[in-house]
Amino acid sequence: MQKIIFTVLLTILYSVTTIPFLQLRAETFFFPLNARADTIEPNEQKHNPSDIRAFATRLCSRISSISPSEKSSPAEIIDKTILNYIKPDLSYSQLTEELRSEIRSFWNQNERYFFCKALDDKPNTEDGHILKRIIQLHLNIPLLNDLYLSRNKKVNPNPINFNHIDKLMRNGIMVNETVVDYIDYIITKKSGTNEFGEEEIFELEILRDEILIGHFKAKRASEILSVSKE
Repeated sequence: MQKIIFTVLLTILYSVTTIPFLQLRAETFFFPLNARADTIEPNEQKHNPSDIRAFATRLCSRISSISPSEKSSPAEIIDKTILNYIKPDLSYSQLTEELRSEIRSFWNQNERYFFCKALDDKPNTEDGHILKRIIQLHLNIPLLNDLYLSRNKKVNPNPINFNHIDKLMRNGIMVNETVVDYIDYIITKKSGTNEFGEEEIFELEILRDEILIGHFKAKRASEILSVSKE
């Protein structure tokens, strides 16, 4: 019942994006407004891999330094950080739809480098893709709000890829893991622990089932790899 109530509340939040102020706010988010992960288009923009790795370290550091009082959402912070890298002469106030599309193209072209290392001062973090770091730091609620607010906006972006596969060791076994797999892992192994309480598990289920899988067509690693073998 709690999950149903939470889903209804978020659906109401999603529906109010017809209000001009909220539409304006939704436009600022990095996550694509009507994105489908199965329709990604290539972009010709190229960057030096060593530079991208250095940038990814800065991006992970910025996400990991978000404080509870932060006014910008995780998505907006990613937007600003990438814009500053690809267009250092522009300010965030100059962001246009064309630039948003360029930011998303940059992400899709380089997100394989967006790998965050575990932090000594944050014991609940572990090595993995930056999307996992957002969840590890319990920033999934603003992330969820961003996706709900943004997905109703009709634009023509380059959609974000939510299907990056990490190869990592879990319990001594090498596994392939997308962000959907990672949420599965949390729900199965960490439900009801001090790290992820019951309410947050509900929120992660909604993020996985209704947003990532339901709307953005995100997949588990096994689904992606089985298709690639066909």
